[in-house]
Amino acid sequence: SERALVAYSQERGIVDQEDKQGILMEKLRNMNSAQVEAETQRIEAESQYSRSLEGKGLAAHKVLESGTIQMLKAQKGELEVEYQEQLKVYKPGYPKMQQLRRQIGEIDQQINEEIASIGDAVKTGYEAKVQEQAALQARVSEVKTELLELQNRSTDFQALKREVNTNRELYDG
Repeated sequence: SERALVAYSQERGIVDQEDKQGILMEKLRNMNSAQVEAETQRIEAESQYSRSLEGKGLAAHKVLESGTIQMLKAQKGELEVEYQEQLKVYKPGYPKMQQLRRQIGEIDQQINEEIASIGDAVKTGYEAKVQEQAALQARVSEVKTELLELQNRSTDFQALKREVNTNRELYDG
């Protein structure tokens, strides 16, 4: 029976079944924990993304805190004040007034681009979390499949091992 166990182990390349099974189980537990964490982060990112589409939440908070946007708004305010002061002297069609209007329009465009880039960053973060969660789910499925295959292969091995133990106890008795 011992020779049969050794021959079976050599045929299948089995070194230590319990260690491999224990390692796979530990890996599966860790990956399940990581998957739960990734799902939590994905849900949070999804919430932030949906609120950013409504003009609320993290994106709106980042827009308000953006130093670039604050600087652009300050420049726009100065240009608007200058425009209003020059309006007392010049008409809106005067070249200097048109130039001020163009500068104000360019700053508005820059502000809108910065807001859009913040929104894109929130969207990209959400999409990355979705991909991370999907990758973890795929890996968990792979580990589960590997573990089930190992258990299926180990059935005969365990039967041979029990037979060896039984025969050894009979022999010792």
